[in-house]
Amino acid sequence: MVKECEALALLDAITWVADLGFERVIFETDAKLVVDAIRSWDTDFTEFGSIIAKCWAFLHQGNSYSVSYVRRQANEAGHVLAQESRFLFVLLLLLICRIIYILL
Repeated sequence: MVKECEALALLDAITWVADLGFERVIFETDAKLVVDAIRSWDTDFTEFGSIIAKCWAFLHQGNSYSVSYVRRQANEAGHVLAQESRFLFVLLLLLICRIIYILL
């Protein structure tokens, strides 16, 4: 289940960047299994394989996208940002609920 989540996160990032029209993007992830699967020619008929196939299709549309593996220790800034964004999301959600409560 974790590898599917990591692959979905990459797919979401790729589709978001494609929707914004960016053409030269390097996606960095600490999910080595995902990077290895994208670089592999093996066919995988699982849910994970389906997600990887969608990523692969986006990566090879001619937009000069690439995926690289970065060790988690080297990606500490990204890890901290991800942790903080979860905290900020919860804080924002609580603030919105409070505003709605006040307005009612």
